[in-house]
This record gives sequence, C-alpha cells and structure tokens, in this order.
Amino acid sequence: MNRISLPAPWKKAVKTGLLTFLGIRLWSSATLLLLNVFPADVTPTDEPARGMLALLEHGSVLNHLFLAPWYRWDTVHYLDIAQNGYSRAFLTVWPPMYSALIHLLSLTGVAPMTAAVLVSNLCAVGALVLFYRMAGDLSDETANRALFFFAVFPTAFFLVAAYSESLFILLAAGCLLAGRQRSLWLAGFLASLAVLTRLQGIILSLPLLYEGITIYCQFRRGKQWHVRLMDLLKLASPAALPVLTAVSFVVYVRFCLRYPWPWETLSIEWGQHAGWPWEGIIGNFTSLAGIRLLETPINPLAQTTDLAAIVFLLIMVGLMIKDWREFPVPYILYTAAGLILILTKIDNQGLLVSASRYSLSLFPVFLYAAVKRHKQLPPWANLLVLALGLTLQAVLMVSFARWIWIA
Repeated sequence: MNRISLPAPWKKAVKTGLLTFLGIRLWSSATLLLLNVFPADVTPTDEPARGMLALLEHGSVLNHLFLAPWYRWDTVHYLDIAQNGYSRAFLTVWPPMYSALIHLLSLTGVAPMTAAVLVSNLCAVGALVLFYRMAGDLSDETANRALFFFAVFPTAFFLVAAYSESLFILLAAGCLLAGRQRSLWLAGFLASLAVLTRLQGIILSLPLLYEGITIYCQFRRGKQWHVRLMDLLKLASPAALPVLTAVSFVVYVRFCLRYPWPWETLSIEWGQHAGWPWEGIIGNFTSLAGIRLLETPINPLAQTTDLAAIVFLLIMVGLMIKDWREFPVPYILYTAAGLILILTKIDNQGLLVSASRYSLSLFPVFLYAAVKRHKQLPPWANLLVLALGLTLQAVLMVSFARWIWIA
C-alpha cells in the first residue's frame, strides 16, 4: 500500500504549526494552574451558567484544572446556543457556526464544554498551519518569524480558549490562501463560513473581489465586450457569497426568529454602537488619564490593552499601505477593513470593545512584521519579545479566568 505523503511545504507547516499549538496549549494550562493560588471570587449571575461552572469545578481533576477556567464570558453564550439554539434575542449577535460545531460534537456523547474546547483547539492547529503556509509563500525566512510573533502576542491564548477566534482565523486564512492560489469559489465558500462564525467575515469580500478583478485584467485582451463582461461577472461572483450569507443570517433573525435586527440587539442588550473611528481611542485615553469618569467602571487593564493594540494596528496598517507594492494587496485590504470595523465598534461609554482580542483576526500584520524584519532578531531580542509576550499573556489569562473583563 502506498503511503500518502504531504508536499514538503505542507509537511513543514503541519509540523511547525502543531509544535506552536502545543507550546501555547502547555503555557496556557500551566498559567491557569495559578487559579489554585488566586481563585476567582466571582460567579455568573445566570443560574444555569452557575450550575455548569459548579459541575466543572467540583468534577474530575481534568474538568477542574483544564476546563473550568475557560468557562468564562462569551463561552457561556456559545454553549447556550449549542444546547438551546437562539432561545433568547440577545444571543443573536453570535452567528451559529462555532456553536453548531459544538452541538455536532456533543451528539457523539462528548460533554458540551469539552466539545467547545476540542473544536477551538483543533481549529487552532489548522489556523496555525495555514498561517505558517501563508507566510512560507512570501519567503522561507518569513514563516518562523511570523508564527513566533503571532504565538507570543498578548491575546494569543484566545486561540485555545472556548471562543470562536481560532475557527474564524482558520476560515479567514483559508479564504485568503485559496484566493492567492486563484481558487476563488473555494475562497468564497470559506468566506461564507467565516461570516457564519462572525459577521465581520463580510470584509473577506474585498480581497476576493480584488483577486477576481486582477485575474480578469490579465486575460481580458482580445475578447468581445460581452464575453469580457461575462468573465468579469464570473470572477467577481465569489466575492458576493459572504455578503449574501450575512444578509441571509440577519434576515433569518429578523423574519424567521422574529427578533430585532442583530445590530439593534447589540445596541439594546449589549450597550454597543457604531461610532467614529477616533471615538474609542479618545474614550480609552481620556478615561485612563482621569479626564472623564465612567458611569460603569471598566477594568483599566482592558482599556490599556485595547488602546495598545489599536496603536500597534494603526502603525502596522499604515506601513502596510505604504509598502503596498511589496506586500499582497488582498492581505492589506482585509487588514485595513478589519481595523476599521474594530475602530468603529464602540460601547455606550465611548470605549473600544475587545480590540486586543479582535487584533488576532488581523493576522496579516504579523506576516508583514516578519517580512520587514529582514534579518533575524539577535538572541537577546528574541528572548525579550518572548518574555514580554508570555508575561502579558499570563496576566491577561489569569485576569480572564478570575472573571475580570480584559477582551
């Protein structure tokens, strides 16, 4: 029997991505053991969530040490959707993809919380492999540096949390990679799944449209106008898939479930709205500086990390746009559009919303950082970046697990 072997670039990507995942997984698990020294003193107000947490914390050693610390914040709602569907209107701000996968895995007899962690962790492996492969397409030297920068980013632990981060990044990376390889319909399908994971996936239409127009411009010569028009429509059609998917979901919520539009729910139930791009930056800065007081206090750590993430993204996206001839334009379009979405999602106190966590989904910035770092960092600089990144991860992780909102 012939053995199935992966091409060399994919073999290296799988190996490196898996090792990186194991590093993140081991570091996060070891860090969260600190909860045995600094236990959380807050419990959910929702009775079913409080019961689930109690079962995890007083269950087996595996549940207590490695599952209970992740049963926090949005995870509670993902599991609610997985078990009960959209039983309440406020849940419709989360599209169904991640919860549906949890539900499907639960049908095999796996406990819902275990299923949530398994889905996110398997997707994390896939996301890291695809990310490495994307970086390797730019240059061999880029891949390891890019994965290093990505893995030590302060909020990288969300890749292994029971959140939709890793699933969204897996689908977005797959879409961008398929687009680069001119598999536009595959890219459009993956973009649609990304939208069903997070509505922000609609921005994948931009790189898909660019890829389609680029191909059209290369092969339009020597054809009659109506043939060229049909070619353009065919090449641009995949870019419409994520838009149609997003429209279908919001129409389903409004007219089938008979709930408010998701953006209305976001405003009414979650106290968030669309604002000017500078509103959240000014809000975070003025509240941290004590220039204005907040009606509902927000942890300064969350405000600081969000503000730092936005400054980082603004610098990186500005440099990417400046170097647009040297870096793939589809990656720039995706990142710039994603940054605009992050900047315009504001809470009703005028603060940024989860900017540091959403920064992970703009992963091309780490590719760009690796590309522009032409020479390897000296050993001491690598160690400094590693130490700083892992320290910040530990602080944010323990805060997250102690029910302190950080992203």
